[in-house]
Amino acid sequence: MVLVDGLKAQPHYNGSRGTVISYLPDAERYLVKLESGNEVRVGSKNLSQWQEWHSLKADGNAAFREGSYQEAIALYSRAIQKNPTYAPLFVNRAQSHSKLFIKTQESVHQDAVYEDASRATELDGHNVKAWYLLGKCHEPSSLERAKGCYGKALEFCQTEDALYLELFLVYFRTLKQLWMMQNVSRGRELRRVCEAAKANLPNPSDKSLVESLFLPQIEIAEGVREDLPNWAMCPISMCVMRDPVMTPQGQTYDRVWIMRHLAVSQIDPITRQELHDTHLVPNYALRDAILRYLKDKPWCFDE
Repeated sequence: MVLVDGLKAQPHYNGSRGTVISYLPDAERYLVKLESGNEVRVGSKNLSQWQEWHSLKADGNAAFREGSYQEAIALYSRAIQKNPTYAPLFVNRAQSHSKLFIKTQESVHQDAVYEDASRATELDGHNVKAWYLLGKCHEPSSLERAKGCYGKALEFCQTEDALYLELFLVYFRTLKQLWMMQNVSRGRELRRVCEAAKANLPNPSDKSLVESLFLPQIEIAEGVREDLPNWAMCPISMCVMRDPVMTPQGQTYDRVWIMRHLAVSQIDPITRQELHDTHLVPNYALRDAILRYLKDKPWCFDE
């Protein structure tokens, strides 16, 4: 397999994997069949360059898995020199710098994560990992910017895996933190105004009247106004469903919790009918409804 990225003549094939079928001597090109079934003609020089940077990328991935992050950075940097338009290379290097930042707390690595993740989003505006890493860079100094980056990553994420669950968590955690900061500030201001108004009133009954007028607004600003509705909660965990899946009987659970249950018993915990993981299907309509609900009412989110 060869990775045919950076194909300037036909950029829509970027990122596709393919197999060399034959050499066309008249055209001095290799005929490459892509995974999509399409065929492209690739010059021998470009093919050699792709194989070279792809090899460097593979070596970088191996170094990353072994925890040799500095070596991985060096290998990804060499690959980027040969193919500076492929966003995943910048993402991989950013992830390596992120690991080193966690280990050393040296700001140079955090700066490198920001630069590489930013570059990756410029090259590929739908790169989920790039937006996620960029969001991490903005925390905790700029929660508003972090929320924007996490929101894009969650929007573009098309899988139901650990990355989606992490994005769900960090996005709504950030959204709730912003809501709390804004409303705590408003609650304090209302309390200040209330106390100032009471100070100018000599009559205790008037003070009580002013307090009764302000108190509901203060409670709204500082308190949780309502709980998460039952339809958004997993009946096993009683927590918000991040990745709801539905059984053939129409019962919905959060994927992680029903999978834990099925590892012990292949019986639906509510209907008591036989149930296997192959029977589960994503409940996208409910997932979208939960996302909309939490965006409107972030105080309901609970980890």
